[in-house]
Amino acid sequence: MAKKSEVLNTINVPRTNHEAIKKYMGIAAEHKIALMMHGTFGIGKSAVVKQWAKMRAKELGLEYSDDMNDVNNEKKFVAIVINLHQFDVSGFWLPVFVDGKYDQLINDMFPLKGKGVIFFDEINLAPNMVQANAYQFILDRRLGKYNVPTGYSVFAAGNTTSDNAHIHEMATPLKNRMMHYMLNVPTAKEWAENYAIDHKIDHRIINFLYFAEHYVHKYDADITENVYGIPTPRSWEFTSKVIAGISSDGKDGGTLYDLVAANIGTECAREFVSFVNLSQNIDIDQIFKTETMDVPTEIDRIYALMSAMISYYTKKPELVVTFTKLAMMFKSEHTIILLKQAKSYVPDFVKELKAKDDALFSKVSKKYIKLLI
Repeated sequence: MAKKSEVLNTINVPRTNHEAIKKYMGIAAEHKIALMMHGTFGIGKSAVVKQWAKMRAKELGLEYSDDMNDVNNEKKFVAIVINLHQFDVSGFWLPVFVDGKYDQLINDMFPLKGKGVIFFDEINLAPNMVQANAYQFILDRRLGKYNVPTGYSVFAAGNTTSDNAHIHEMATPLKNRMMHYMLNVPTAKEWAENYAIDHKIDHRIINFLYFAEHYVHKYDADITENVYGIPTPRSWEFTSKVIAGISSDGKDGGTLYDLVAANIGTECAREFVSFVNLSQNIDIDQIFKTETMDVPTEIDRIYALMSAMISYYTKKPELVVTFTKLAMMFKSEHTIILLKQAKSYVPDFVKELKAKDDALFSKVSKKYIKLLI
């Protein structure tokens, strides 16, 4: 018998990443075909649907919204998230009697007009009888008398059997009503560039994961004992929120280690705190004062130095020229990471660099123009 951790490799659908799936979502939407993403937990399946919806809203000149109060607002592109497992068998509609005759009143979460996306999140957590409600909805874009507006796309997502998520196997007729893709766990680079940097995830986390990529998502489905703290992109985002402004010296009302371990587990927390300590032990004041440094060769020290530089610069954005000169001393791949983080964490980075040292700005632009526009 195959191990649970090997099941992912047996699913007969194409594997893809978070950027490519948005292209496939667009194709599915164009042809009014439902699309389902399979993938392990915490990797951003729901987030990528919202990213696609925001991108589509911009293309249509509409305002993005995920507020249920905006359903039927034709000035907005609405992302409607339906957690199917929270419904009972008749949860899509209410039975009513009009003039003595039985009729169905559709649940008011479903739109009657406008544009947007209807997203069945964690669809395979719902019992099979509840999943059956989605048969006609997904294939024919209708349910009884209700018709999905032509401006709406239908997507779904669900965990895999190897996730210990207590999912219900989808009936074959329901599977056959959708396009299917397996969404990969993002690499550290993919998560940083396509999500984490733009969402202001703590730079210590981003640079740590560039160094320790195996901790982006680490879960062994074959371990039998209870495991609570699990590193995933989702739990790293939680971690980022609770450690904001917290150093590793324990002077902030709680230790960095405890806060990190509560989200991603003790093993990873120990390595993360060691990385932060390594970064904090760098004499970054001297480096910025002299505008000189020896770039280390060890990968952990490289990212620790980068983390220290970003931390220092965000607190002293007036040192934009010095920061940029130092960033240019690294290999190109590391310079790119530094410049992307600087642009995200300090919104005026580009404008201030150009204003204070136009020659340096021009030099950087020639090599990294895409980062500065």
